[in-house]
Order: sequence, then structure tokens, then C-alpha cells
Amino acid sequence: MAAAFIVQDPDTPTSDANAYIAVAFFTQYCLDRGYAYTATDAQIKAAIVKATDYIDSRWRFAGLKYAEDQSTECPRQEVYNTAGYYVSGFPLAFQQACAEYTFIALTQSLMPNPTSDESNRMVKAFAKEIGGAITKHVEYLGGGKYQWPQYPLADKMMGRSELIANRGGELARG
Repeated sequence: MAAAFIVQDPDTPTSDANAYIAVAFFTQYCLDRGYAYTATDAQIKAAIVKATDYIDSRWRFAGLKYAEDQSTECPRQEVYNTAGYYVSGFPLAFQQACAEYTFIALTQSLMPNPTSDESNRMVKAFAKEIGGAITKHVEYLGGGKYQWPQYPLADKMMGRSELIANRGGELARG
């Protein structure tokens, strides 16, 4: 039995939606940019759900959810852009970012599990053997915090969507 694929309504959010964009939006987005992929509709739907989950996990949004039982972080209410205008629904940049993350999700994990050593510290780099000599060099992530993967185009689109909290400087991440 196939999993449910329900696109969130940008005007009347529901408690059972798990996607920000439809397959048709993704397909057109890729066509417009000349992106090539081989995936079935079922695989695209799964990637859209992964992209939606990723967006909801990674980003901290301005404003408030419409309802407590709303299944996704967006749409939001009480969101205003830098010019002071009310932002409603899913801005185009937000939908495009979701499509870009979806394209990435077709071929790789958007949020890979971090590598850690025996002490459970997160490893940035590790080397065992160099030129026949066995060495051990470990470089750890600063502070041991998970570092979100960088997806420059999609991340920039999220910033332009005007739904992200603290847009003044650095993009706000969850």
C-alpha cells in the first residue's frame, strides 16, 4: 500500500499534509532549468516529503502556525516582509526551494547522520594512512554540534521566501 501524499493547503492548513509542493510543480521546475532525472511519480512524492521534512527541521520560521494541529511548519500567520507587507501562503521562492531540495533528495540524503568516534564526538575529518605510514589524525567539529549540510541555491531561496525568522543577517536555522 502506497503512503499518503498530501500537499499542504497554503490558505487552509490541514493536520494530515506532508508536502509543500505537488509533483507537477516539481516537474515544471526541473523542466524550466534543464534538470535531468529518472524517477517515478512515487519516488518524486517520497523525495518531496523528505524535502518538506527537511525544511521543517532545518529552518526556524517567522510568525505562528495557523493551527496547533497543523502538520507542517508552514503556512504561517503574522509574517511581514522587510517592507512591512503581510506575507501569506507559500511564496514562490519557498516553493522553488522545496523543489530544489526535492531534486537533491532524489540522489542523496538531505540530512545525513554525522560521523562520530568511539567517544561520540562528531568527526569532521579522519586520516589513517598517508604514503604507507600509518597515522591517526582526527579533526573534530567545533563544539560538537551537528552542522547542517549546505545547499547554496535552495538555502538562498529559503532566505528570499521571507518566511524565515531573523532574516537580517545570517539565515535562521533550527
